Amino acid sequence: MTSRFIYLPSDPNREVDEACWKGLMTTFPRDDMLRIQYLAGGLLKDSYAWILQNPEYKKWVKSEINLLRITGDSGKGKTMLLCGIIDELMGSSTGLRNISYFFCQATDARLNNATAVLRGVILMLLRDQTSLISHIRARYYEIGMYLFDDSHAWRELSTILKSMLKDPTLEKTSIIIDGLDECIVDFGLLVHLIAQLSRTQPHVKWIVSSRDGLTIEDTLESVTRQRTIRLDLNEACVTNAIEVFIKHKLHQLFQENEYDDKLRSEVSSLFSKGSKNNFLWVELVWKQLMRAPRWKALSTLKSSPSELTVLYIRMMERIGFSEDSSLFKAILAIASTVFRPIKLPELVSFLDALKKFSDDTESLRDIIGYCAPFLTVRDNTLLFVHHSAQDVLLNVIPGQVFQAGIKIQHNLIFSKSLENMSKILRRNMYDLSEIVVEYVNTPSRDPLAPVRYSCLYWVDHLIAGYSKTQATSKEWHDDLQAVHNFLSEKFLYWVEALSLMGQLFEGLVIMQKLSDFIKGETWEHVLSEFVGAGCRFIDHCLSSGKIYPPRIYSSALSWSRNEGSARIMFKEGDQMDED
Repeated sequence: MTSRFIYLPSDPNREVDEACWKGLMTTFPRDDMLRIQYLAGGLLKDSYAWILQNPEYKKWVKSEINLLRITGDSGKGKTMLLCGIIDELMGSSTGLRNISYFFCQATDARLNNATAVLRGVILMLLRDQTSLISHIRARYYEIGMYLFDDSHAWRELSTILKSMLKDPTLEKTSIIIDGLDECIVDFGLLVHLIAQLSRTQPHVKWIVSSRDGLTIEDTLESVTRQRTIRLDLNEACVTNAIEVFIKHKLHQLFQENEYDDKLRSEVSSLFSKGSKNNFLWVELVWKQLMRAPRWKALSTLKSSPSELTVLYIRMMERIGFSEDSSLFKAILAIASTVFRPIKLPELVSFLDALKKFSDDTESLRDIIGYCAPFLTVRDNTLLFVHHSAQDVLLNVIPGQVFQAGIKIQHNLIFSKSLENMSKILRRNMYDLSEIVVEYVNTPSRDPLAPVRYSCLYWVDHLIAGYSKTQATSKEWHDDLQAVHNFLSEKFLYWVEALSLMGQLFEGLVIMQKLSDFIKGETWEHVLSEFVGAGCRFIDHCLSSGKIYPPRIYSSALSWSRNEGSARIMFKEGDQMDED
């Protein structure tokens, strides 16, 4: 993954540089941008070209200002404007060498927090100017992978970013952040950092976007060289852009469906009237028309409310009338609850009704197609068509999706995660030889594919599914007993899986999170003791440098000689062999 984006020199720092790159990469912003463009139906230059002629944008290009804000309601095209600006900057002669960007998304735990923004921004700077890695390398030599530990990553990474932007060798740089309102964790820290860097590093240029009404005015107003483009004050430009988008979507629609001239004219007229200058409405209704027979085109359009939330509710009602509505709602419930988009094998692992389609991707896509108003599939990944779709399911009509409540849904995913990991995880998952190799290739039929999500998020779902009323209940006791059983029987298999996934440090974070969560559960002293030992063992693995996955077991055997209780627990389930 490292060499795909950055070429590191063959010197003693190579291994450290690769570790830094891995520690930063929770997602890759370039891939996120391509995904967003796909979900929006593609990037049309004629839909964003107006921003390039805007006087405030031109001032930003000429460096007369160094902070440009773009604000507007949901569905007005802010994200696609920024995608267009990025494309233009990358192909222009503005002299910008470093173009760093990040797309926040409230519904994805990898994209909805201030630390994730820093990771992405730094990552993109390294992509463009690899020499800047020296600022990370110096700190990595001091504290290792703890540099990326969530408990203090913000402090460390913000210091590193400040240092990078002060570097005298820094090329001309712009930083673009979309959806500040989608940064729901440590939002204030991020906004204050942007304001601070805009004031103290005027040679670095920023563009940020957000919905209207965000309470950041006072903070960003303190930046003297800043301007705002409000989309509601540029209604004519937005209207023209949406008309271009409508023409493009109708062209696709008419190519796929044989509409006569009269029907084409009526559909075009209704589309323009119903859109209310909202790109998202156009995309959602277009998808409905693509699936509707010709004779239902007009009725489909006429029954589509122009208000976005009402449109989603109407779409959910249609799903509810389906013969297979329980299956579709179960899929929507899982998609709404997971902490990051899941792959199709991971979805199948959570729903027994889909098991028979585990090797039939086309059927899975067809089934998900019935959830099309809300969900789509790209690169074998289940995605919401827009964050607003998930917002409606979670906050407007949760009762139609989570009939027993969202905490129960979290608990179901937790239980299913333990069940699936217990069935699938084993020693030497990839059947590797004992001869150490530098890189382990993932098999084409990856046995970890169904449980990759579960390996990383099972504790998050345990915590999210907990309520104080459960504290003394049998169900809560059963959950903790299930955790104890899993760890005592499968702990080393889980550690090996994390190592194969390149997520061993994340394993330490998970165990620390579990340790904090069960603190005070005195009647579960054995579990607390085991979790503590698990933290120490993973820490031992990390401090030992790279550990070849099959060697984890011998490492555990050696380490546990000084950890009597851990040795007994590791021995349960035949996780270690005595040679």
